[in-house]
Amino acid sequence: MNKKSIIFIVAVAIISIGLVVASQLSRRFPKNPEDTIGNNAGNLLNKGYVAEAGGKVYIRNCADGGTLWVMNPDESSAKRLKEITPEYINVGGDYLYYYNSDSGSSGFLSFMANNTGIYRLGIKGGNAECLQQSPVDYLLLVGNTLYYEYFASKHDGDPEDSGLGLYSIQTDRSDHTHLADTPVIPANYYNGKFYYAGQTADLSLHAYDPKSKNDSTVIKGSFWNPILSEGYVYYMNPERNYSICRRNLSGGNEEELVSDRTDCFNIVGNHIYYQKNSRTDPALMRAGKDGSNPTTVIAGNYTKINASSKYVYFVDYSNESLMYHQAIDGPVSPSVFNP
Repeated sequence: MNKKSIIFIVAVAIISIGLVVASQLSRRFPKNPEDTIGNNAGNLLNKGYVAEAGGKVYIRNCADGGTLWVMNPDESSAKRLKEITPEYINVGGDYLYYYNSDSGSSGFLSFMANNTGIYRLGIKGGNAECLQQSPVDYLLLVGNTLYYEYFASKHDGDPEDSGLGLYSIQTDRSDHTHLADTPVIPANYYNGKFYYAGQTADLSLHAYDPKSKNDSTVIKGSFWNPILSEGYVYYMNPERNYSICRRNLSGGNEEELVSDRTDCFNIVGNHIYYQKNSRTDPALMRAGKDGSNPTTVIAGNYTKINASSKYVYFVDYSNESLMYHQAIDGPVSPSVFNP
């Protein structure tokens, strides 16, 4: 037997052993309770910079280059967990799941260091494992399944017939599944279905069942970035100049809560935090969940409104390194977040 043959046999043996070990580790991977939800819809519709579980808050710290930090809900004991730049942070059991949009390198041969994709990381840090290496949009953990939107061709060789579709993968990296060709946004998960707004001509509120793959219209109308909360759906209405409205999921008339044109919003505790779009006096605003007592939090343009159980966080639109925080129910007194 020549040297090349021996090398080939050894290489095949190493690969085979690696696959067996990976298979065994996959079967031993701890399972989450089926009712585990990795993050809330309001945060995920604002890029998922904050997630809270197990008495800890995991946050993309914009003051530290957007790296991952962990702290208590009162912001004490804050420390860097890992030098990554996560989006759509989810927590399930002893692991974090997130999307990394940073390629990790630039210039010649940068494609060889591409770190874009969905990752799993222990809640205490350590090495991150790539579960899906591709650009995705939105990410939600439900039980032991990660749902995400992925831009792919529906039919091989037909670039005109491509777009965002819904996919899933298990937390142990098994069962990568294509679920829907339509852009189902996996953010609002309620009673086994994803509630989302149509993205093209049909802007109605839909419900998609990932098990049966059945899609139905829940409420006809004009919806954008819907957030389900306590039996209501809150949303921006494109036909009303993107004002914030709500409707009862069981029926009823539309209520306009905020007449201002808005760029983004989140339902935080008993409040709506939203960015008022204005050429003369843009501002980050706070109002009651019924739209009452609208109050200016801070003048200017802000985005990515995320929240923990105690604080709301938002980012300066023109300067990503500036993140602010404000006590959810406290007096209006925002300050720069820089732990």
